[in-house]
Amino acid sequence: LRVTFVVTEAEYDTGAGDFYTAMELGQALRDAYSWEVMFASHTQNSMDATDVLGVMRHDFPIHKIRANNPGLVTVAWVRNRADEWLSAGKVDGYDLRFCSSLKSAQFLEGQGAGPCAVMPIATNPQRFRSLGRPRDAATVCFTGSYWGDQRDALSMLDGSGIRVAVHGKGREPVDRHRD
Repeated sequence: LRVTFVVTEAEYDTGAGDFYTAMELGQALRDAYSWEVMFASHTQNSMDATDVLGVMRHDFPIHKIRANNPGLVTVAWVRNRADEWLSAGKVDGYDLRFCSSLKSAQFLEGQGAGPCAVMPIATNPQRFRSLGRPRDAATVCFTGSYWGDQRDALSMLDGSGIRVAVHGKGREPVDRHRD
């Protein structure tokens, strides 16, 4: 079985979180089921030899897919921006819809997008682990690229005394108490 994930950029040095989320799920599918996993840029429309197409972006033109597999299963994974998935007018065109939160699933279903299953974004404990050095120990590990806006999750931790490790493109690796 071949699964292809449509992401912002299919590059290991991208700052786009959708690629890393898809990469982790893809690795888990390889390990558990020996499925073949591929990645395609959101500008690519030809998906020949793909059995399952997992789309990570709201603006992907699902109706323009060209594939030589008449049994192709299309899956939307709404990790964020549920309102943009809805306004793009394509979310109901997928065979399956997953949302990373119950709130997003309820929102989309309430707007007539069809049934949405909740599939939260998981953490790979092997990737996000302490390396045994005291400076690596943190209560919270925040991963998120910096796009010029402060993240509410980090602001909420200010003054809490909770040790936070912060990682992401555009951020210096930080291990600090939020005080």
